[in-house]
Amino acid sequence: MSRKVLWTAEAEVALSDLLAYLGTAWGRTAASAFYDDVERTVALLKVFPEAGVIEVLDKGIRSIPLARQVHLFYLMSGGNVIILELIDVRSGRMQQIRE
Repeated sequence: MSRKVLWTAEAEVALSDLLAYLGTAWGRTAASAFYDDVERTVALLKVFPEAGVIEVLDKGIRSIPLARQVHLFYLMSGGNVIILELIDVRSGRMQQIRE
């Protein structure tokens, strides 16, 4: 069963920021490749929403890697997949999510 995917404002901003950074630092080809990875991962989550690793059990927050340093955090609610945030795993934000 394919689910609807909803993006939070934070996730949309994070994606936009990552694409801008990649475009500036590594070029349009790298940014485009990253965006393709995001689209493939989201398509996977529509069909297999439990593919990610449980990060916060009591809140049902899961993560799935998009790149070596970037994970997509999401949860399932009412038959939807809600994208919460895209986080660089080297940042302090990763620990905040787990708390």
